[in-house]
Amino acid sequence: MNKRKLIRFVFRPLFWIFSLFLFLELIPYLNTQIYEFPETKPFSGDQWYNPYQELDGNQKPLKANFHAHSHAWGGISNGDETVEELRQAYLDMGYDIPGISNYLQNTYVEDGSDLIDFPIYEHGYNMLKSHRLVFGAKQEKYFDFPLFHSTSHKQYLLNYLNGDAKAIAIAHPVIRSGHTPNDMKKLVGYDFIEVLNCSGYSFTEWDAALSAGKLSWILGNDDTHGIHREPTFIKWNRIYAEGSSQDEVLEAMKAGKMYAVHAAEDGCEPEMRFCKMSGDTLKVGFRQNQVSIVFIGKDGEELGIAYNNDSAQFVIPKDAPYVRVFAFNPDCFVFLNPVLRWDGEKLPLASGMKAKVKPLESGLVKMLVFAILMLVSFAFFLINGWFKWEIKR
Repeated sequence: MNKRKLIRFVFRPLFWIFSLFLFLELIPYLNTQIYEFPETKPFSGDQWYNPYQELDGNQKPLKANFHAHSHAWGGISNGDETVEELRQAYLDMGYDIPGISNYLQNTYVEDGSDLIDFPIYEHGYNMLKSHRLVFGAKQEKYFDFPLFHSTSHKQYLLNYLNGDAKAIAIAHPVIRSGHTPNDMKKLVGYDFIEVLNCSGYSFTEWDAALSAGKLSWILGNDDTHGIHREPTFIKWNRIYAEGSSQDEVLEAMKAGKMYAVHAAEDGCEPEMRFCKMSGDTLKVGFRQNQVSIVFIGKDGEELGIAYNNDSAQFVIPKDAPYVRVFAFNPDCFVFLNPVLRWDGEKLPLASGMKAKVKPLESGLVKMLVFAILMLVSFAFFLINGWFKWEIKR
């Protein structure tokens, strides 16, 4: 076989495979919509919304993890334990809600079980790992844009998933810049941000959303794929729910009545005792002494700090739209939801905001994608014909 025939023999099937792959991967982009996002404006109003204001300091919060992977999809989703093994491991560690969120697959508890039935699945299979946690959906949804995502693509997917979901969390924004701070300034139609994850913290992304006036609440999850090979039982949520049903838990979560914990050492069980507003003064207390209690404001700026105490107070500046609290001990970190300014009528929740489709721009992008698909097809047939022409000659 001469060199030219060898090149043809190797190149032609590779080109066929590449062309088919590119064609199939681009087809979903025919659904592209371009959005006009709600304006960016800091929280404002003459009242303070404090999600913890009315809490009874003696109420025991539920302990929950909402992101963990069991063995699923024949093992290709990289989970070690069975559903039963993973769930029992969390129960043995004192969790009330051992949420399992396999890729594109709800997990239910058996009929008659005392566990809270909390079906969750992780949506997304794109290269950027732009993923979402979908709570309480009756049916999984599988559509995604597999290659690249603009902010509008991410908004399209949030709208798509919102159809029958009870709540949506943006999962691990920091991974591969799946959701950038610029995205978070614009995106709407979600309830929570997974700020704590095994792959890192996403405080920059959360503060970008809060500073833009898009209110969402913190989540902290393990995102484990194997309890014996990955750090597990070290990130969780504490939720002040009135009851233990799925709807009661989600109601509390959507009101921000929860906080997130990162345990650096075994045996860490920090508890918030109170978090109250008195005028413009924020007072917070914990059951354990804290090395530092930090008050954080717009764009993640440190506004104040107290040392070596189990409580602290801070007078919020007149120009601060929100303040959130971070309590630090070497073995335990506690992160509270923000206290924010509002008008006393409607919270500026990202979940309640809408992005408008821009018909002209959307149509032009769809035409461009169609043109690229036609170009790929034309190149495929052209080069295939060229090979035939060379062989005949």
